[in-house]
Amino acid sequence: MSNTRGSWTPAESTLSKANTVMQAAADSGELYRHGLGMIASENIVSPMVQKIVASDLHGRYAEGLPGKRYYQGCDDFDTIESIGIDLAQSVFNAPFANIQSTSGTVSNIAALKALAKPGDAITAVSTADGGHISHARMGAVGLRDLN
Repeated sequence: MSNTRGSWTPAESTLSKANTVMQAAADSGELYRHGLGMIASENIVSPMVQKIVASDLHGRYAEGLPGKRYYQGCDDFDTIESIGIDLAQSVFNAPFANIQSTSGTVSNIAALKALAKPGDAITAVSTADGGHISHARMGAVGLRDLN
């Protein structure tokens, strides 16, 4: 019985599997190197950001705000986040900035909580037409009981 997933088969050696994973990861960037991705929630990051994400920081917890974390050993996060906050406040001439949103859904929940109250109506593009999944009844819109 053959169990094929993509171009990988379970009979391959561990090293071969690892090489297949690395090649698939490298291939995934081809669209953005040679084309135009049209998914609004996807992002192209700079080489500097790629280095930071590839560092030890990417797999560690840093919940809370700079200087008020729930975990020890977050001084590096505090430094990085404080600089990001200062830059955002400067660029947007804002008295406050939070740079922690990690996804389109989290960002949409924050905006809906700030701007809408239960029962309010919003207009959103359907997911079939390219809208974000959080705009659906089962997403952030539903969590806020919006129409």
